[in-house]
Amino acid sequence: MAEEKIQKLIKLRSSIKSKVTIFNKYVKVLQSGGPPSDLQLLDLEGRFKKFDALYAQYDELQSQIEVLSDDSDAQELEREEFEGQYHSLAAAARSVLGARLARQCEQPLNRSLSSYEDASLQQTDF
Repeated sequence: MAEEKIQKLIKLRSSIKSKVTIFNKYVKVLQSGGPPSDLQLLDLEGRFKKFDALYAQYDELQSQIEVLSDDSDAQELEREEFEGQYHSLAAAARSVLGARLARQCEQPLNRSLSSYEDASLQQTDF
């Protein structure tokens, strides 16, 4: 009975890992091109929310597997590998999303500087 339960949990865990792999491919595509467009960044933001929720699901399943499993070393390694990949991918996605914040902060600053420079030039003309 416990073995059947473990197999079912492992299948569910595999489904989560597949979703992480899909998200990983998406982030790599964004990183390999030029700066992402605003639309791509909005898309990534939505995908990241779903990705972020996967960790809690994985943790719950993995904890159940660890409790039922006789091979704690293999399960510990499984968790370690997943968490390493997950956190690395989360950091990469946050880095790409940070480009959006940088752009938003930069635009008003550039306009302000441009307006200031224009005003300075106009004042020296009299």
